[in-house]
Amino acid sequence: MPGLLSWGHWRLLRARTGERTLAHLAANSATALRERLAMRPAQWALLAQRLPRIADEHAIGEDARANAAVVVDYLFEQVGMDAPRARALVLGAPRILTFARAKLEHRLGYWQARLELSDADVRRLLAAYPQALLLRSRTNVGPTLDALAERFELDLAALRVLVLRWPPVVGMSLPEGLHPRLEYVRERLELDEAQLRRLFLMRPRLFGSAIHENIEPKLALLERELCVSGAELRKIATRAPTLLGLSTDTLLARLRSIREALGLEPEQLRKMVLLFPSVACYSPEAKLAPTVRFLRERLSLNSDEMAAMLRVKPQLVSYALANLQAKLAFFEEEVGASPEQVRTAVLAAPAILGLSIANRLRPRLQLLQAQLAQAAAEGKAAPPDVMLRFRLAAVRPPSGGRAKHVPGEVAVSV
Repeated sequence: MPGLLSWGHWRLLRARTGERTLAHLAANSATALRERLAMRPAQWALLAQRLPRIADEHAIGEDARANAAVVVDYLFEQVGMDAPRARALVLGAPRILTFARAKLEHRLGYWQARLELSDADVRRLLAAYPQALLLRSRTNVGPTLDALAERFELDLAALRVLVLRWPPVVGMSLPEGLHPRLEYVRERLELDEAQLRRLFLMRPRLFGSAIHENIEPKLALLERELCVSGAELRKIATRAPTLLGLSTDTLLARLRSIREALGLEPEQLRKMVLLFPSVACYSPEAKLAPTVRFLRERLSLNSDEMAAMLRVKPQLVSYALANLQAKLAFFEEEVGASPEQVRTAVLAAPAILGLSIANRLRPRLQLLQAQLAQAAAEGKAAPPDVMLRFRLAAVRPPSGGRAKHVPGEVAVSV
């Protein structure tokens, strides 16, 4: 036995109970590691296939598992990973289990120092991109960050935001991966440098997609389904780049669902998407249908009225139902309007549902109340429809002139 093991391992073995054989020790060590990572037998077999020493029953396996245990402890305790994320990292890049703890600390320290990341930032980065620990600090991370900062004229704060928004950008090959995609998108959408920079910073994930398999099919679909090109296609892509992150099947299904649910003609759908391109980013089942159902029931709208509202203010589909309910309750309870007055006002100006209660609606209500109190003191008649007067006051910006005066009513300046 001493001829097969180093003296250090032999002394360790002898220090343990005589009944426990080396194979038994190895089995227990492997079991502990598997349990710590919550691995199924098939996952452990895959790991053993990719990193054979981890399952070796001899001293080399014991050494490998001992080092792996140190790495796993570091991932759990210092990096803040849970079992599923640590397991995914280990299965995706088994060689990380061979790293010394000092190497992991050095690489993590480099990320923190280079981008001035907080501990919370580090956890967020590694949760999204645990492979960051596999990148060499000086030969991978540093040069890539320098190139990105130079290419897009990014200061440290902007570079940090970019990396936290999509960490895999640091692992991309710039000459072979990122740069060709940037140039393709620039030419395809006829973007200037400022527009390309803005699109990249908004949706860097887009530029991790293959050109002909992912980006081009979606641009072609938008052209075909919405009959847009040139400046209109550029407007949609730059204002809602998330659309280009959807699969072609999902994007097509959403456009057609919007058209069918609202009974839109092709030209009406085109105008709606141009007005608010993000409308197609929302799931018809999870967002569009519940919003339409809520507003129709709450305001007693027919299908034509609902469709007309969304054609004018498609942003309504992005609002939480609790938000819409709070606005309608505000009009009835604080403004004092009747349900019919609220219905009429919202149909006439759907944008009123997009205003903040705290910053826009309540301050204008207070202004209106003060002016109505002054008018009453002067013996002037109150307006017959307070919601109409309130709507005119609320929709106008604070810097605007005077609201349109309706004969026989109190004119409200804003």
